[in-house]
Amino acid sequence: MSIASADEAELLARAFEYPYAAPDGAYLFRAGEALPLPDGYDLAGRLPVLAHGSNRAPAQLLRKFGRDGQGADGELPVTPVWLTGYDVVFSAQFALYGALPATLHPSPGTRVRVHVTWLTEAQREIMDRSEGLAAVTPRYRLR
Repeated sequence: MSIASADEAELLARAFEYPYAAPDGAYLFRAGEALPLPDGYDLAGRLPVLAHGSNRAPAQLLRKFGRDGQGADGELPVTPVWLTGYDVVFSAQFALYGALPATLHPSPGTRVRVHVTWLTEAQREIMDRSEGLAAVTPRYRLR
């Protein structure tokens, strides 16, 4: 019989809690907290990045960006959107911490609610590194 270390227990809990709780509506990640997104918040100059798994959750944003949000006055807006033609499904591989991450799969006729993280360029670089993406990874534009 083996007793897991505190680190192993923490990783296991993290894996089982995936994809983590997230507000239903729009919010502003600031100082490690999810606050209501003010009406008319200026998103100009930010990059919309789809968040369909844990990246929509304040707990994951805290792990990736820390309490200061890494730039843009420490703020990171997150808004819900409807995505059509795709569904959110489990990936075919485990994350390093043991969770089966979410991925998108084409699904004609499907409409699923996901989120958009509105990142500064500095925040996008941090997000890309956290996801293991290289600078040569293709980018897709909203249409």
